[in-house]
Amino acid sequence: MPRATRYPLNLPVRFRPEGEEGWSFGMSLNISHTGILIAAESDIDTRRPLEIEVVLPGDEEGSARVVTRGRVRRASPGAEDREHAVAVSLDAYELVRVPRHGNN
Repeated sequence: MPRATRYPLNLPVRFRPEGEEGWSFGMSLNISHTGILIAAESDIDTRRPLEIEVVLPGDEEGSARVVTRGRVRRASPGAEDREHAVAVSLDAYELVRVPRHGNN
C-alpha cells in the first residue's frame, strides 16, 4: 500500500499522554491524513496514546483547531543541538472552528 501524501506544514503543536493534565509543545514537520511528524522539545512517553492539538491558520472568519488522538510509531532521541522527532499515527480527529474575537 502506498504511503499517504505528506504535506510540509510547520505549525505549533501541543500534546500530552492521554489522561495527563500538562501539555508539551513542539512543531509539526509534516502532516498526512494518517499521521503527523512532530519536532518535540522534550522526550515523549512512547507507550501511551497521545492527545494532540494543532491550530490551523485562519482567515477573517477565524481559524480551526485539529484535536486528535494517536499512537507514537517512531521516536528519535534529540541531541544537544536538535529536538526529538516523533512520528504519530492518527486514530481519530475532530476539527473545531475557532471564531475570531469580535465576530458575533
